[in-house]
Amino acid sequence: MRRYLVLFIVYILFIPIFAQQNKTPPKHLSYSYLKSIFPYHLVLSLEDKFYLYMPHMDGFNPDLVFAQKSNKYIVSNWNQINDYIVFPAKDSINIARLYEDDLYILIPILNNLIYKIKCIGTPLFNNVQFHSNADTWMIRNNGEQRIKEEIKRSNQAFNILNKQWKDHDIYVKLVDFKKVDGHIEFFINVIAEKRIDKTKDFCDIRFHTDLECEIDLIMFFLYENVD
Repeated sequence: MRRYLVLFIVYILFIPIFAQQNKTPPKHLSYSYLKSIFPYHLVLSLEDKFYLYMPHMDGFNPDLVFAQKSNKYIVSNWNQINDYIVFPAKDSINIARLYEDDLYILIPILNNLIYKIKCIGTPLFNNVQFHSNADTWMIRNNGEQRIKEEIKRSNQAFNILNKQWKDHDIYVKLVDFKKVDGHIEFFINVIAEKRIDKTKDFCDIRFHTDLECEIDLIMFFLYENVD
């Protein structure tokens, strides 16, 4: 009897959170809504933005910045400091090997990708747009076997992660741009930590461009249940 009572209390306490996580995001974000979908983040409201903070993990950044009083949640302002582009939540990447025309194309895409990835597992994931016709592969490693799968669209690969990483906190690290024979490569390393038991997945997402600076290849190297 006591066991059923405990389960009932847990259900009553957590059902409002589950309900809010599954509903369509509001027109304007609020403190309470962000706290419900990012429960472990410190949420601060300053001027016209919400700042979400958590302790970093070995150089991986879980922080986020969202616009207030706007139906466009993403903040699209970034700064160049010497050879680095610094994004709204202080993610940074070295751009020394790129030309200005390359940056004009790739930096807005990278900003969207940072938001897309950090919102994985939340209702905001579908509000961040990333479209690419690039050839896409996912290589899964779970310790016992390695499975290589061709994905029709890159968004399908992100959707796989979105389903797998519900109730996870997402940490991101950017790897500096490389340019070889006119082709550009950049990597986004991701740690997804489950909130309940702190188990982790690691994903190395690699992007490659053609000579016109269009992304033509994306590879997801997913390692499940890493130490």
